[in-house]
Amino acid sequence: MLLERALVLHPTLTFSSFLLLRIVSSREQSGSSQQTRQRKAADAFSKFSSSSRNQAGMENHQSWRMRFSFRNATIVVCLFNLVTVVLLLQGFIGGSGRRNSEDGLDSVQQRYIMEAEELRRAMEPLELIKRVREIQEEVYTDPETSEQEKVTRKTAAVDLSKRLQDFRNLNDANSKKALEEWRKRKMERARQREMDKI
Repeated sequence: MLLERALVLHPTLTFSSFLLLRIVSSREQSGSSQQTRQRKAADAFSKFSSSSRNQAGMENHQSWRMRFSFRNATIVVCLFNLVTVVLLLQGFIGGSGRRNSEDGLDSVQQRYIMEAEELRRAMEPLELIKRVREIQEEVYTDPETSEQEKVTRKTAAVDLSKRLQDFRNLNDANSKKALEEWRKRKMERARQREMDKI
């Protein structure tokens, strides 16, 4: 009874644990016959071994799948790294080989290239380029005149600000006068009202 409960509760017991439980259960069941005990023990062991094999097989299969997937991932990453290294080496080695082959051009090709460069230089509008440079230099020499314009603008701005300040001061003085006159009138009206009341 105890043996079957232990197997149901712990299907992953080891063989030594199984034997230990068998000894304990045999001591508990001392009243039953030897054959009945052996038959029950054999049945329990067969259940234990089949369930533990199935469960262990499932765990091993799942862990094998996980190891296999991690191994596959590692292999894929390594292959990707190898392909990347090969491509980089090919680019470095192949690129320098191309440069060396370009340096060893035939004299005919070199002459053709030189003639093309001379024709390109002959086709350049040198006079136009010189004139553009002169115009650019003139534009860059004009900052002195533009500085004079800036000075005149600054003086005009200072004059305008002074005029505005004077106008504000004059306006403030006028508004102060108007305010004082209004107060005087108000005071006179208040006095007249007091006198009328008396």
